[in-house]
Amino acid sequence: MSRHYIFREMSRIQGYMDPCDALSFQTVLEYQNGAGLRGGGAEIGVYYGRSYFLIRKLIGQGDKVFAADLFNIGERADGSDQLDALRASGQALGLPVSDDLIHRGDSADLTADTITKAVGPVRFFSVDGGHKLDHLRIDAAIARDALADHGVIVFDDVYNHTWPEVAVGVFEFLGQNKDFAPFAITPKKLYVCRRDHHAAYHGAMAGSAHLSSLGRIDRDLLGDAVVVVEHPIRKRILYELAMSAHLPAMAERLYPER
Repeated sequence: MSRHYIFREMSRIQGYMDPCDALSFQTVLEYQNGAGLRGGGAEIGVYYGRSYFLIRKLIGQGDKVFAADLFNIGERADGSDQLDALRASGQALGLPVSDDLIHRGDSADLTADTITKAVGPVRFFSVDGGHKLDHLRIDAAIARDALADHGVIVFDDVYNHTWPEVAVGVFEFLGQNKDFAPFAITPKKLYVCRRDHHAAYHGAMAGSAHLSSLGRIDRDLLGDAVVVVEHPIRKRILYELAMSAHLPAMAERLYPER
């Protein structure tokens, strides 16, 4: 089901998530499912919902996912084109978007308590909101305070040179919250968890069949072992060419599971 979404449905939704992080999300969430680690999901910075709906697909029927965004693209008094598109995608995927699980506005006006009242303690929190330092400080604190003990926070664009304050905010967060440790790095995102669960998540990424077609190397980051997941440029180009040619089966064959 998840691979069908990643290689057949995800590209129909406007956004930036590629198979490397989609398969990494799958690895983490399926590990949690298998280990009985329950909890809700949350994302700050939903855009049109590429990663949001992947979380919805993977988290299962018993847990809910909270969505926060300005939703101001094509803004109107009664809504926005962006929000309408999110709802339409949800209907097409059989994942209707519930208004009581949406925060439309600045995350500065959002609290961890609002999220946990809606979905419970969060086991998977994607942070992809504002990319300035103040935004990162606010969003990271919300994610930390909403997180279940076994939860994971995924920070987007940590290594994007066009948004340098993202890295400043993320590493400031890690420096101030010593109970959190990074366990995986992709070209676009940094995955962190509480230190007590680091070995389990690191092991899940290192041994993931979903990531077997991608390079993986072990490195140290701030004294913690991290799995660096590589997405070779040639594979990325071939994937984009296959998808632009409407050949999703060919795109999927670039990422076999072993």
